[in-house]
Amino acid sequence: MPQKCQEWSQSDALMLQKYPTFTAFFQVFNVSRQLVICQYPTYCILGPSPTLIQIDKMYGVFTSAKWLVTLVADASLSCGLKDDASEDQLQLTAMAISTRYKWLKAGELMLFFFNFKAGFYEQFYSRFDPQAIIRSMNTFLEERASVIDKQVQARNMTQYERKTITKGKGDDP
Repeated sequence: MPQKCQEWSQSDALMLQKYPTFTAFFQVFNVSRQLVICQYPTYCILGPSPTLIQIDKMYGVFTSAKWLVTLVADASLSCGLKDDASEDQLQLTAMAISTRYKWLKAGELMLFFFNFKAGFYEQFYSRFDPQAIIRSMNTFLEERASVIDKQVQARNMTQYERKTITKGKGDDP
């Protein structure tokens, strides 16, 4: 249930309207839907999805970490490790991500774990290694920054072109 005592921004209210319960959120941002969601990497980064801090604000403290455990566990299982990750390792990794990267959106984290499983980042060497995931996050954040920079440049260019066209109207050559 949403925390009533906290202030709600317009973005928070829109996210809560779109995902009124954690179940509604989880039905969309579920590892079984990762392939569908991650078909459009740019949209995962630029599109609207709740941040980890919004998830905790809307559904309760540490709810984002509980959700992240499912992504971390899926990554662990997908990598063919000799031993399964312990529950403590999964929770520790999820909590580290949830607290350190609370400004990341659910779509971005789905993309990160999709790419991690696909082998684009560091890898596990026969055993679960939380540090491999955290180190891989740095590479992902560089990629994310590049996508955002390109979007900003495109938007600035479009604004410049509009001004140039508007300025040029009515001017005879």
